[in-house]
Amino acid sequence: MVKHILRFSSQMTQHCFAIITTWCILLTLRPFDPVMATTFSSFRRKIGVVPVRSAINRDTRYGPWLNPTQILYRLDTTYTATETSTIQQAMTQISSDTGGCIKFQPYVTGTNAGTDHIFIGKTLNNGQAIPTCFSFPGRVLTQAGQGQKMAVFGASNTNGCLDTVRDVMKYLVHVLGLRNEYNRPDRDQYIQTFPANIRPELQALNILRPYTAAQVDYLNTAFDFNSVTIPSASKYANPGTLLYTPTISGVSFGTLPRLSQGDCIGIVLQYPGCSIASCQNPYVTQGIPVTTAATTGTTGTGTTAATTTGNTATTTPNTATTNTATTTANTATTPTTNSNNGGGGGGGVPGGP
Repeated sequence: MVKHILRFSSQMTQHCFAIITTWCILLTLRPFDPVMATTFSSFRRKIGVVPVRSAINRDTRYGPWLNPTQILYRLDTTYTATETSTIQQAMTQISSDTGGCIKFQPYVTGTNAGTDHIFIGKTLNNGQAIPTCFSFPGRVLTQAGQGQKMAVFGASNTNGCLDTVRDVMKYLVHVLGLRNEYNRPDRDQYIQTFPANIRPELQALNILRPYTAAQVDYLNTAFDFNSVTIPSASKYANPGTLLYTPTISGVSFGTLPRLSQGDCIGIVLQYPGCSIASCQNPYVTQGIPVTTAATTGTTGTGTTAATTTGNTATTTPNTATTNTATTTANTATTPTTNSNNGGGGGGGVPGGP
């Protein structure tokens, strides 16, 4: 009897060792995914009742900026004083909402030569007009110090995004690594979309096409109705129509020129040294009821529950272009439609609507 027990124990020990060895080998062979690692390890910390975080880019062509407190930018000289002020106010607000963790600094010719930066203008590098604004979903890893293009221009009636600080903030958070909340793969659980209502000149941009799971990290996070990546439902829509509506009773979209708490968390998780503790909910501090939809389960699945709300959003389409900005303004490659296609941060052209 004792012999049988000893033999069984020995066999079990060998079996367990074999399993552990196999797992070690598999873990060694599995490629390291810094985005997933950052996100999942960070969300082991408690952030409240529901982990609210806006969708983060997973396209490997883009990454976080190397120094989040010195994200360099150059502005096209054609911007008016008012337009320049709107862009800079949007930058200042993002910096404030992230507790100073993110800071945009003007590019200094000579001093910053060869350093990755953002070139903000109204057109493609070759001067070609574009259907709407765009931005890449993060730092273009191959820009090699030449700069990457972000296009912001015009008023809403021209499909532009310089009407409000909130509109510009949308494209700036794309360049920091966030993607459109309304394009999440699981978005149909939270909003109903109406592709037929897209303005004719924007139809080719596929601005309502959902991302694939390979493009965006949204696993087990609540849908953020207050995200600045969600434009107003009437923007880019035919007159008298909407592009999307919430499917949950009593919910509306955010309208404040502020990062939602989910936007802030989605940004700071990507940058070492930034703290989730700095992320506040402006809709609570403003005395506005807040709505988040809680998600449980795995990517693209889960049950939805709504907690209270009261707001409305602004719009920006999905147009992605893969062009880097040179010191002047030339060499634009063809824009790909929809940031979902891997081109951009949030909209039709690289990070368009």
